Amino acid sequence: MANLLDCRAQEALCRIHALTDEEHRDLWLSMAERWSYLAREEMAAFGRGDTNAVPRSVKEQD
Repeated sequence: MANLLDCRAQEALCRIHALTDEEHRDLWLSMAERWSYLAREEMAAFGRGDTNAVPRSVKEQD
């Protein structure tokens, strides 16, 4: 469940950056979408009882 909270926190930070950094707004919004996707994957995996929701290779990219 900590992964889900981390994903949501990162998503929120990216959205805040998108508001303040107009030059890189598209980058920040795309990163926020990626974190949102990872959070949805976490929730789906949690519902299946999978404790390793996000594969290690995805986590290491950040």
